[in-house]
Amino acid sequence: MKAGHAAVGDGGNRQSNDKKGRKFKCSQKLALEVAPFIKALRETGYNSLNETANRLNELDRPAPNGIEWNAQVVERAESLIFEIKKERQGNL
Repeated sequence: MKAGHAAVGDGGNRQSNDKKGRKFKCSQKLALEVAPFIKALRETGYNSLNETANRLNELDRPAPNGIEWNAQVVERAESLIFEIKKERQGNL
């Protein structure tokens, strides 16, 4: 894993704060970091989990625990992104 990047698959036990002081598990932090890339890929036609994972690897985006992106990891990241967005909407 590259320095300074959290892992989606780290069990989510470690926490860090975002710019607004909210606490996030490290897995959530990585999901938020990669969210714009996943969104852009989806908008430009990368519709499957495998296509998205392959492109993230080509773009040299850090993947959890130093592994390459795969469909399961993309799916988990998307799930975390959805959970975070849902939680934020409930806190408005």
